[in-house]
Amino acid sequence: MRGVFETFGLKIDSEQTGKPLFNKRTWTCAKNALKDILAGYYSETPGVVLYKYELTDSGDIKYDDKLGIPLVTSSRDTNNVHNSHKNLLKRLLDRVR
Repeated sequence: MRGVFETFGLKIDSEQTGKPLFNKRTWTCAKNALKDILAGYYSETPGVVLYKYELTDSGDIKYDDKLGIPLVTSSRDTNNVHNSHKNLLKRLLDRVR
């Protein structure tokens, strides 16, 4: 993350403001995020698989046609998370009714 912040935070917004992407307040937020990361607050949950390969109907790994790299899906996707919450909410409401 530090590398991402340092690489992109110094970039100039050439299309809108002509200023660096990060201002003083943004750098403060980035530094606080790095402290939280180092403290372990943003670690992956052990034993929870968040990323998996996309598979063809025959069970083979799908690849990007142009780049030739494997296609990966994430359970962090908003739709996946929303769907999980929707299912949990339905089950809870069914119990209450």
